[in-house]
Amino acid sequence: FFNTAKYPCLFILNHIDKYLSILYYEFRDCENNNKYKILKRRGVFNMVKILFEKDLCLGCKTCELACAAAHSETKSLAGAIKENKISRLRIRTKGGKLKLEQCMLCANPRCIAACPTGALSKDKESGIIKVNKMACTGCGLCEDACPFGAIELHTFPTMCDRCMHSGKPLCAMSCPTRALKVKIV
Repeated sequence: FFNTAKYPCLFILNHIDKYLSILYYEFRDCENNNKYKILKRRGVFNMVKILFEKDLCLGCKTCELACAAAHSETKSLAGAIKENKISRLRIRTKGGKLKLEQCMLCANPRCIAACPTGALSKDKESGIIKVNKMACTGCGLCEDACPFGAIELHTFPTMCDRCMHSGKPLCAMSCPTRALKVKIV
């Protein structure tokens, strides 16, 4: 989860509801007074969806920069550039309108079905698509199969993992207009 020394405006509150057997972590962004929760019920994390409000989006791509930085070794933009990291979600313009391309956590992902080596799998707890780099050949069939354009092939397939290593999608936190919102499903 978040390092509060690195993110001083985030408060992490652990709550245990003894009657409902729910453990959840609440992230409170004190600058904007937004609250984010990640629920854990009976040892299972709920799926995290990222919602896109295109009317609020400026097309500034701050979310893409935050994503690339979050997945770099140094967790910095300079490190992401040096390591040649890419964003796992993309803001594109189609027909003069902004569109978000990201993994939609499909119930029956076509990318997994298209993979000839079985290198892709879906995490049962979070719904995130995982890549077994040892089994992946880099053929690109998963990229072609995805109806949302969510996969980019750079040696290995990359797709949005909802920042599971951080506990909160950093793209949504970095958006200056809050065009990206987190919803727990």
